Amino acid sequence: MAQALADGKIIGCGSLTVYTPVLAEIRSLGVDPDCRGNSVGSTLVQYFIRSATALHIPRVFVLTRAPKFFERLGFREERMNTLPEKVWKDCVDCPKRDCCDEIPMIYEINA
Repeated sequence: MAQALADGKIIGCGSLTVYTPVLAEIRSLGVDPDCRGNSVGSTLVQYFIRSATALHIPRVFVLTRAPKFFERLGFREERMNTLPEKVWKDCVDCPKRDCCDEIPMIYEINA
């Protein structure tokens, strides 16, 4: 987990979850609404990408309702069926599994 702080207050957070030696997910990325547009989210995403790089993990994905944000950071839209690790670990028990409103996006580190 990582946090972004300003004046001792948490203004952003998220985590990197490793699924396999070649795949990780950025999860629960959030930024205080009053701090959006100040690079807090993109700085956290870049931190997680550097963390995955240090672990030699070549693919990082997100499930998001803000695809334009991640697209600007180099992510591209992906089909959920290309992420079976996520589907079988988390999505299989989700009540929204048949009507998911999140868009899968992936970042290829060595691309």
